[in-house]
Amino acid sequence: MELSDQLKRLEKLEQDTIIQYFESIPFSNHKQDNLVCLHDFMIVHLLRGDLNDSFLSDNFVDLEENEKRNLLELVQNYSYLIFYQGNSSCWMDSLEGVTLEDMDLVCLRIIDNYDFLLKIARKGGESVLKQLSQFQKSVMSKDGSVLEYLRNTFCDDKSLIKFLIEISKTDGLYAGLSDDEKIEMCIYLRKELNELLKNNEKYSYMDIENELLKIFSMNENHFCDTENELFKSQDFVSMFLDINYNY
Repeated sequence: MELSDQLKRLEKLEQDTIIQYFESIPFSNHKQDNLVCLHDFMIVHLLRGDLNDSFLSDNFVDLEENEKRNLLELVQNYSYLIFYQGNSSCWMDSLEGVTLEDMDLVCLRIIDNYDFLLKIARKGGESVLKQLSQFQKSVMSKDGSVLEYLRNTFCDDKSLIKFLIEISKTDGLYAGLSDDEKIEMCIYLRKELNELLKNNEKYSYMDIENELLKIFSMNENHFCDTENELFKSQDFVSMFLDINYNY
C-alpha cells in the first residue's frame, strides 16, 4: 500500500474513533496528549474488532465477507506480535528507529504492521503466526515487536513472507531445526545483513545473495554452533536463496 493510502487509512480510523467514542475519550487542552489518547482508544478498539469496517486494506480484496471476518478474528488473536512485550499499551515502544516526536508516524507504522500481519495470516495461515509467537519469546522482541525486528532484518516484505512460510513448515527446508536454532539463524542474518548495509549505501540483491553465500558456506565461523548437517551443505545455501530472494 502506498504511503498516501496508509495516511488515508489512518485518517479514517482516527475519524471513526472520534465519531464512535468521542464521549469516552478524555481530551485535554494539550494537543500531543490528545493525539496519544486518541491513538490509545483507536488501537484498543481496532484490536477488539470494533473498527473492522473502518480498516482499509488490500488484504481484503477478493474475500467474501465471512472470509474477511475470519481473517480479522485470526489476526486479532495474534495481534500481540506487533507490540513490545506483546502488550498493546506499549505501542509507542514497539518500533525500531522511529522517534516519538511524530505520533502520526509511530501510529502509521503500527497500523502498517497490523496490516502486514493480516497479509502473513492470509498467505501463510495460523502455522506462521504460531511460529512468530515462538520468536516473540526471544531476544528478537527486546527492543520492539518481533514483527518489527523481522521486517527490518529482511530486504523486503515479500522475501520475509516467503521465509516465514517456509520456516513454519513441518516438512520443509527448516523442519529439522528447533525453535532456538531458527531464532539463532534470524539473529545472525540480521547481524550480517546489517553489516553489509552499513558498509554499502548502494546495494543490489546480488550483493545480498553474495553475502548470504558467505554466511552459509562451510567455514570455521559458521553462523550456527549446532552440528546439524543441514547447514553444512551447499544445497542449503541455494535453497535458502531460492526461497527468499528469487521471485
